[in-house]
Amino acid sequence: MVPQDIASDNSGGQVGQDWGSAGNRELWTGFGIGAAISIGFLMLMLPFKEAYFGALFLERGWVPYVLVLFLGWAVGILILKRRRLQVERRALIVDVLPFSISDSITPQNVDGFLQYQATLPAKLADSYMLRRIRRGLEHFKARESNPEVASMMEMQSEIDAGKIAGSYTLVKVFLWAIPIMGFIGTVLGISTAIAGLAGGMSGTQEMSSLMDQLTEVTVGLGVAFDTTLVALCMSILLSFPASGMQKAEEDLLAAVDSYCLENLLKRLSDAGGISDVADNTRALANALAPVLAESQQDFLRQLREVGEGMARGQARQLELVQQTTTAIEAQRMVIEEKVGAMAENLEAESQHTLEATSERVKASFQVLADGMKELNKVLRDLDGKQVKIEKKRKWF
Repeated sequence: MVPQDIASDNSGGQVGQDWGSAGNRELWTGFGIGAAISIGFLMLMLPFKEAYFGALFLERGWVPYVLVLFLGWAVGILILKRRRLQVERRALIVDVLPFSISDSITPQNVDGFLQYQATLPAKLADSYMLRRIRRGLEHFKARESNPEVASMMEMQSEIDAGKIAGSYTLVKVFLWAIPIMGFIGTVLGISTAIAGLAGGMSGTQEMSSLMDQLTEVTVGLGVAFDTTLVALCMSILLSFPASGMQKAEEDLLAAVDSYCLENLLKRLSDAGGISDVADNTRALANALAPVLAESQQDFLRQLREVGEGMARGQARQLELVQQTTTAIEAQRMVIEEKVGAMAENLEAESQHTLEATSERVKASFQVLADGMKELNKVLRDLDGKQVKIEKKRKWF
């Protein structure tokens, strides 16, 4: 049983290395395809050497040749991935777990499904889906446990996703290296232009020599700007198919995950695994019972402490209310005393003021009575007498 699992893992690892990473056979095969594409493209440019488009690749130094090789290498890797993706998609339509063997997969009939897997074409048997289902069946045969198979399938899905992400490492390097090579060509072209300009400015030269120097400056500037233009265009042209291919592979993995969930995991039937799960559940319940009881006691104790704290808080609040009521009553008494004293003082002052006023009024009336008496006396004395009042003028 164990040697079979090891052999399956080794074969799966080899297939995963060929398909899931841009290394070894796929790497060098992609390099060969890229070299062929580069040579063919440069040969096609030979008739257009005098044109601007042909001169971009043939008359701008060695940098455009490197750029064409990098682009061709990346395209070669994507071509191999495209071919392999077509095989993977054909594997999705194959009936890998036929119902003619059995509706459910049990430890007793799992060998029949494994034998059927062995009859499939080797080209399809190396696909993602068939390899994962084969590993799942072999794991179920060895462990007879649905949860373990589900866990293994989940781990395998993460491994496959990591392989696909890692397979684009070299392509991403090319996406980074192509613009850098364009900037290197820019630096070389500007250096050539500056060197030619410095040579043309030294000493007194003839007009023809000066024109030759200006030609070298123009060529250097052409290399500087054209290599950057070619590199940026190549980077853009490579980024779109690379992103599309990576998205297609991720969609393929999602389809494989869905197929394994619907057609493998739902059909697994492990009686022993169910009993083991039940035993584990009972053991877990027995182990958790004391912990739950202790937790419940702690909760009740904390609840009692909270209740006692609330009672103490209420007693404290009642005491504060009583103290506040006492303080208010004392303040009320003080205010009443002050108001009573103010009323008494006001009454005494009012009475004193009234008495003084009455005395002054009496004195005034007494003076008036005396004046009347004197007036009456004068009138009696003048009775029957005439009084002549003469008014004198005064001059100022």
